[in-house]
Amino acid sequence: MIFTIRTTANREEQVVDFISSHAQKKNLNIFSIAHPHGLRGYIFVEADSRQTVEEAFHGIPYAKGLLPSPVEYKEIESMLEQVKTQMKIQKNDIVEIISGPFTREKARVKRINQQK
Repeated sequence: MIFTIRTTANREEQVVDFISSHAQKKNLNIFSIAHPHGLRGYIFVEADSRQTVEEAFHGIPYAKGLLPSPVEYKEIESMLEQVKTQMKIQKNDIVEIISGPFTREKARVKRINQQK
């Protein structure tokens, strides 16, 4: 489900950063946060429930509120651009794990699955 949060105009990037760090600290099920370029005063948050989004932006400066109903992806699809990124990770590289039970641990890459 995609929810819309009203923000103070020109403070959208700060709200995105705050919500992102808040969600990571509390381990919330937030899948993506988007601020389409040119759309002032609103950001989109993809999460499993409305309660999760409310908890994520509670107490965040410049976040004014949550719109009453979720939006459909097709409504905002024209504002988003899909970009494929290519990773430069190779076999035997040393990486740092950033989530899960082994957070902040170092690991050596043994194999690469391009689909994942």
